[in-house]
Amino acid sequence: MLVVEHDGRIIGGALGFGSTLRIIGIEEWARGRGLGRRLLQTFEVAAMRHGVQEISLGAEDARGFYQRQGYRGKSSMHKQLALPGAVRDLRLRKLERTIGDLDVGAPVPLSDDGRVPSLL
Repeated sequence: MLVVEHDGRIIGGALGFGSTLRIIGIEEWARGRGLGRRLLQTFEVAAMRHGVQEISLGAEDARGFYQRQGYRGKSSMHKQLALPGAVRDLRLRKLERTIGDLDVGAPVPLSDDGRVPSLL
């Protein structure tokens, strides 16, 4: 489980188990800033760290959002994480350098337009 906190209050989170992402939710006022995308990317990095090769969605309420993040499928959506060993290791190292702000609970700096920067 991942959470996003603002002023000491939880405003969003992601819940997953193994290779299945169950849900991502962000309070309405905080949507459109990239928090959902960052939660999803953080979940993907954690899954890659544990050797997961594909993530499937337990709920598909926001199909368009997941499609923009590379998820595919008609009846159930999923995303391949499997990459050749050296490519996967390079990508994971790059992502781990940028994900640190979420892993340790430090504030995420916003860009000039008020959005949360992508990991990728």
